[in-house]
Amino acid sequence: MSETLLPDEPWWMKLPPRWRNVGTGPMGIVRSGQPSKTWLWRLHAHYKFKSIINLSFAPERDPRDKYEYKWTTKKGIEYHRYHWPSSSPPANLDEFHQVITLVKTVPKPVWIHCQGGRDRTGAVVTWIRRELGHDWESIIEQDFKKHGTPNHGWLAFIFAHHHGWPVNV
Repeated sequence: MSETLLPDEPWWMKLPPRWRNVGTGPMGIVRSGQPSKTWLWRLHAHYKFKSIINLSFAPERDPRDKYEYKWTTKKGIEYHRYHWPSSSPPANLDEFHQVITLVKTVPKPVWIHCQGGRDRTGAVVTWIRRELGHDWESIIEQDFKKHGTPNHGWLAFIFAHHHGWPVNV
């Protein structure tokens, strides 16, 4: 089957995945930004993920989401989709905790992504690392320096929760 890039994809979507914020995390996590059709195939060939959690699912805006969903269905890959804002946690915090539970329970490796791989994806990976007892210094070294720091809304949410402070979204 021949794979082609969507005609309206920006030039940076055609770059190798190491330039699209791809990396690995704890508990069999593969993380990235939204891939093109071609890189979806390449990522799967390399990481052999068995589950996908898409944190920025918007098929009406991004045809890659529609393609990704159909592709995973054909491949028998477990697929979970959410439409969260990049600036802060979703209004329904139960959804956030549902994703954390999914990361722990879905078949591994699990690939988590959003549009850029920094804010939503970074927040989920940071949350998991904090639950595993990682200190902030190691998170900064292992994630933020490589993948970018999640924006202030996500960091405030994680920091407040892990210090037992009230969380207002």
